[in-house]
Amino acid sequence: MNEYILSYNSHDWDDDKDEIEEESAVVKEEVKIKDKRKARQQKETVHIEAEVLEAEEKDTPKEKVKDGNPIFPGLPNFENGGIFVYFHLYKTGGSSLTSLMQHFLYDEDDDEDEIYPATMIWNRESMTMKDAKIAVEMAKNGKKATIHIFHVEFPAITYPTLVEAAPILDEWREHANAQGVPFFVATTLREPLGQALSFFNFFHVACKDEHWSPFTGGLEPTEENFLKTYVPNRMCHLMYNDAHGILEAPDAALVEGLPENLFHFMDEDKVNRRNEPSNCDIEKVRNILFSGTTFDYIGITDNLTTHILPMVTKILFGDAMLGADAVRRKEADKMNDDETVIPLKKQDLSESTIEKIKQESKLDQQLYEEARDRFAHWPSPITPSMLRRRSRRISETTEDERNKTTDVMNGELPVMEDDEEL
Repeated sequence: MNEYILSYNSHDWDDDKDEIEEESAVVKEEVKIKDKRKARQQKETVHIEAEVLEAEEKDTPKEKVKDGNPIFPGLPNFENGGIFVYFHLYKTGGSSLTSLMQHFLYDEDDDEDEIYPATMIWNRESMTMKDAKIAVEMAKNGKKATIHIFHVEFPAITYPTLVEAAPILDEWREHANAQGVPFFVATTLREPLGQALSFFNFFHVACKDEHWSPFTGGLEPTEENFLKTYVPNRMCHLMYNDAHGILEAPDAALVEGLPENLFHFMDEDKVNRRNEPSNCDIEKVRNILFSGTTFDYIGITDNLTTHILPMVTKILFGDAMLGADAVRRKEADKMNDDETVIPLKKQDLSESTIEKIKQESKLDQQLYEEARDRFAHWPSPITPSMLRRRSRRISETTEDERNKTTDVMNGELPVMEDDEEL
């Protein structure tokens, strides 16, 4: 009986063993096939990525790319602190830039809760070396970025033009360098027609009775009103001799009663300029922007989402991909809660008006084109390989972040049209 049982059990075991070995062999073979397939796929992926990187390098001059990553001329390292200065000109993309920085500096539910270590300071009234030295000490001792946004707001009579600010910026840089604090100064220029339309739609159409705006608001978005309030070479004047954009503006562009009361907060020479022929010394502006050491980077609004915003987040927060989270600010059609305002667009203008703007904004066009061409060798901080690496992390994000990331990748980046950033 025992022998029978032993024999039976032994027989069963042998059968099971053979069956297990057969199944194991099948499984091993399947694993081998899967491993081979996986290895082949990985090899193909690596090969494809290598081809993409090679193509990127072929399409980009060698001095721009290294190992598939962009090389920036003179991009500072703010890891242990630094000073970032942005000289904001009306309607050139600065609101989107500052909004993006604020988004990553503070928790939306708690303004005191820092997300990234940096200090943001708004300068709307003046620029002094006293403030500059304090900024250097803050960056040096706090070992974090100090961001200074210079943006005029009416009626700050001491706010400087770019020509007036340049000597202070140069001295500020010298002091920062002496203290071993990285220093970076940037501004943005815009194609003249796009800037003129954006200015009109925001200040003259969307804004109504805002205490901080010296400009006539609540106008109908018509071509006639656009022409009545238009200022030729506005960007050049903002930088050279009209920081507020008031002195060159026609009476129809200013709040009722303002032209005859300018003497209350401007000296006589400036007030009298409204009755003199318009003049902007473009060579003086060009020398400050392009020939000296005042500015590190002059961007153009066309490259706001693809180059400028990622570059800024790379400098300040060490991550260029944060720049893909940009949002449009101050949209003219959303400024009023009570009604939707339809902005005036380029296609609404006659050919004669477009030609008029082109002829009367030659100085602005020259500055815009020079900025575009001089900084064209600066690559976008976001490369296709960076987008691919980000896609691999989608599974680790929340559903909202996943959708946002997918939107960014599907459309590469949300590039703004000339008249979109309002």
